[in-house]
Amino acid sequence: MKIALVLTGHLRTFHRNIDQFKKIINDYDADVFIDTWERYGFWSEDSIGFNDNTNIVTKEDILNLNIPNLKHINIDNFDDYKDEFLKRAEQFETSKLWYVRQTNVISMWYKRFNALKYVKYWNNLQSMTDHCYDTIILTRPDLRINNLYGVNNNKLKLCNLYKPVDSLADILFAGSIDDVYKVCDVYNHLEETIDDKVIFCGHQILKWWLVKNKIEYEVVNYPVELYNTINGYCQK
Repeated sequence: MKIALVLTGHLRTFHRNIDQFKKIINDYDADVFIDTWERYGFWSEDSIGFNDNTNIVTKEDILNLNIPNLKHINIDNFDDYKDEFLKRAEQFETSKLWYVRQTNVISMWYKRFNALKYVKYWNNLQSMTDHCYDTIILTRPDLRINNLYGVNNNKLKLCNLYKPVDSLADILFAGSIDDVYKVCDVYNHLEETIDDKVIFCGHQILKWWLVKNKIEYEVVNYPVELYNTINGYCQK
C-alpha cells in the first residue's frame, strides 16, 4: 500500500503541528503534497473568512521544516482568485453558522480539488512503476493529528461526527484515491446545494455530497485539535 499525505489550504499553525505530521509520514512511509496560499491566513470574522494581511509563505519556509518525502509544493496568490470566489459566493445564502464564510468554503474546496487533480496526474505518470498511490490522507495544515490509525483504501474514513447528525467534520479524509477525489469533486457542484436547500457550510455540504453520490464512509474518533488561529479554534 502506497500512501500520499495531501495538505491543502492556508498553512496557519502548520509549524506547530509539524512533529505530528512527521510521525504520520514516518509511520506510513507517506509521500507529501502541499497546496497552499501565499499568506498564512489565520481565520478571521471578515467577509472572506481569513486574515489576508498575515506573513507571506515561501517555498523556502516549507523546505526549512525538513518534511520527509516531500514531493510537491504549490503556492497560489489568493488575489488571483479572489474576485472569482467572491462572485461565486454571492449566489449562496449567508450561512446560519457564525464562523462560516462562503468565500472561505469555496476556496477550501478549490484547493482540495486542485491538489487531488495533481496527485491523480502524478499517479498517471507513475502508472508503469510501483509508486502509484492507492491510499490518500487529505487534511489541513492547521489540524494537529495526535494519532492516525487504521488507514487503508477499503472505506473512506472521516474524523469525528458533529452534532447534530446532519453534518460531518470536513477536516480529514483517508481512503482510496478514487473516493477522496470524488469527495473533492464537490467543488464543481456547489451550486447544486441551492436547489437541494443545503446550508452552505462545509459540514453540511460534506454530508449532503456523500449521500448524494453514495460514497460509503466510516467515522473514526481520531484525537485531533484544530488551531486555525494562533490562540486556538476561531479565536479573535
